[in-house]
Amino acid sequence: MKQLVLSGVSLILVILAISCSNGVTTIADAKRIVSDETRVIELNPNDAVAYYTRGKAEWFDNAAATADFNKAIQLYSRTIESNPNDAVAYCGRGDAEAAKWEEERAVLDYFKAVELDPKNRNKYMERAESVYATDAVNSQIGGNMDYANAAFAIVHKLQQGGPDARGIALIFSNLGAMRGAAGALDRSIVASSRAIEIDPDFWAAYQVRGSAEQAKGDTDAAIADFTKAVQRAPPTPTDALVLSGSLAYNYKVRASAKLFRGDFDGAIADCTKAVELRPGESVPAFGEIYRIRGDARKAKGDLRGANADHAKAIELKYSPAKAVGPSPITTRPSN
Repeated sequence: MKQLVLSGVSLILVILAISCSNGVTTIADAKRIVSDETRVIELNPNDAVAYYTRGKAEWFDNAAATADFNKAIQLYSRTIESNPNDAVAYCGRGDAEAAKWEEERAVLDYFKAVELDPKNRNKYMERAESVYATDAVNSQIGGNMDYANAAFAIVHKLQQGGPDARGIALIFSNLGAMRGAAGALDRSIVASSRAIEIDPDFWAAYQVRGSAEQAKGDTDAAIADFTKAVQRAPPTPTDALVLSGSLAYNYKVRASAKLFRGDFDGAIADCTKAVELRPGESVPAFGEIYRIRGDARKAKGDLRGANADHAKAIELKYSPAKAVGPSPITTRPSN
């Protein structure tokens, strides 16, 4: 079976070129490839690689490309059904899924290929890395440097060894965080939900999904996810996670959602719990906890308490512009 092999860098360039509508060939060259692959398909309607190759060349016709990628996925899936140990089929299906921007499905297929064919691990991991690196590059271009740097750190770890369930969940959770920061809220929810499916106890994924849900205005769903994060988060953060990985942070984001919903007592209680967990904390991000509690107290008519909390937020140099949701995680968190 034919197999398309691209380095992580070259795949990033291909995807970026297609996304910019410039393609990697002229329209004339692309149409020639489409014509050639069409003849291959006429001779063998079950040639999944031909559908995939034709789809990649159809960058000027999104509907046609999507149809071909769907057909390639269908054919690869049929092969997998008849031979569940076919690593090449998993890899090919991952390529077609990645071309459709179904990164979560693609990465899982690449990891399955690694499991079935460890001798060719580098070939499959290269693809998984490139999918993740593409989001990192796009975040970097969009100015989300914190998320881009976190994504590149994960790519580096992927290069060192295939992750376990928690590692895979971490990948999808960070994808969700990057997408949420970029305003792609639905895609953020898809990625973080995939992380939760893989590792239901991974608190950070609930935190990411809740942030996206809150941004979409689904406060009830956000509070439910923040509650699950509170129930699962470690009492104290590791050095790598700092505030964003702590139980205190999860109380903070739930307090924010409760404030938005008008549950002022609940918001005050959560903020107070966060302060109790991190007494004496002086980082600027912690100032948001005081800002939230101050807003809730003001809404309840407790102006003295509100003024004290807002003064504390100012003392900590809290900046609303920096309060954009959960930070990306650059190292493997503990359970």
